[in-house]
Amino acid sequence: MKILLSGAGITTNALASLLTHQGHKLTILERAPCLRATGLQIDLRGPGIEVLHRMGLAETLRKKTIREEGIQVVDQSGRRRGWFPVSRADDTKKDKGKGKTSLTTEWEIMRGDLCRVLYDSALSTASGMGRGEMEREGKGQVEYRFSTSIQALKEDANGVDVQFSTGQQERFDLVIGGDGQNSKVRELLLAQTRSQDLDQGEGGDPFKPLGVYAGLFTTSWPLPTPDTTPSSPPSQLSNQMNTQDNKLIGTVYLSTSRRAIFLRRHRPDRVQVYLFARSDSPAFADLRRGHMHPAQEKALMMDHFQDAGWEAPRLMRALEEAEDFYCERIGWVRLGGWSRGRIVLVGDAAYAPSVTTGMGTTAGVVGAYVLAGEIGRYCSPKSSSRAESEAETRSGSGSEAIQTAVREYERKLRPFIDYIQKDLSEGSSAWDRLPRTRFGVGVWNVMVGVSSWLRLDEFGSWVKEDKGEESWKLPDYEVDNSD
Repeated sequence: MKILLSGAGITTNALASLLTHQGHKLTILERAPCLRATGLQIDLRGPGIEVLHRMGLAETLRKKTIREEGIQVVDQSGRRRGWFPVSRADDTKKDKGKGKTSLTTEWEIMRGDLCRVLYDSALSTASGMGRGEMEREGKGQVEYRFSTSIQALKEDANGVDVQFSTGQQERFDLVIGGDGQNSKVRELLLAQTRSQDLDQGEGGDPFKPLGVYAGLFTTSWPLPTPDTTPSSPPSQLSNQMNTQDNKLIGTVYLSTSRRAIFLRRHRPDRVQVYLFARSDSPAFADLRRGHMHPAQEKALMMDHFQDAGWEAPRLMRALEEAEDFYCERIGWVRLGGWSRGRIVLVGDAAYAPSVTTGMGTTAGVVGAYVLAGEIGRYCSPKSSSRAESEAETRSGSGSEAIQTAVREYERKLRPFIDYIQKDLSEGSSAWDRLPRTRFGVGVWNVMVGVSSWLRLDEFGSWVKEDKGEESWKLPDYEVDNSD
């Protein structure tokens, strides 16, 4: 089949890697001028780790993981109030990636590293092969088009005509929207249908904001060394951001007015900064990527966090100079259906679970695996006996096979997504528990200390518990992970 994928992020690169092995011709659009192999720290859990094993990429990615030993909570004076160690996964063949729920896991990795490995995997199959050789070997073709996005979609029984931002038009058998929580493909899809199958919920918007806004950036902050003689007293943060054996840890600080600062080290000389604000203020209404000028975003965050205490003043100075700063509006996506005809959504475009669940990357990778598996089962040239005929599938006339594949994709994945989003759909949010007052912060720190002493991970309750096979079983598909 001739397949168009919108977005070149983690989900679509994973999907491209899987689909290429099935013999399809893929075109991947990315509005950025190059692969966005950037971003901060993310993690994988349970089924997401299992997918990487099945793709043959687990060992490659394990070498790139961040050895974060755990998360500490500090108060305004910088004193540690709680310590929560990393979740140790039982990485056996039977039970990959399952373990006690925690805010940090053994599978912490920089977003850019994961995106790059999946991108390279998608390209490696076709590397060095001519078209005829790829077809003989049953391998597909991959073409990335940067600085390009979808402007319009027109579907009929035999295919989808796509208008690009470059002015070109092209026809595809299947269009897959994996372009994030602010998906353009989803917007176009919803504009063309108002059926119950694609019900976008109250207010007509599938994106459900949680009233939380995040500012994210990195800054240079070297760890002190024995031979370092600082010109000024060393920051408490520099001393705290490593354990006694110099392993990396994360630090959480909660302030008044429902503000939180989360710092993580991915390198000895650099710190990731996450600023979270739970606010109903109109000033934050447009604080999301692409809706405000970066200078305005910085000014808003600096004004909001300047008096937050602890290391906030120093972090605000770093924010002012940061070149990689960006903002996000935290929320989740809920749709009654993820497809219509030959157009289907995957990852955050279809079911973003929000950072609250700690399952966004896992949901995207697992969704890519299930969608690719069902396409392979019903639409791959290798599975012509289960679809229609190979000739029909290749020519784009296999409409029934495509619709069966996307229907089965949703049927099999929906229970997993419903489980992840359950607490969100019931109206609860961990962010609503952030304290407003100094007294509330003090109570929180006491609770954290008790939880730490009892070895109960207070922050583990913020992310979705991984119950493995008790809640949902990852389907089995034939995956060719050979180069």
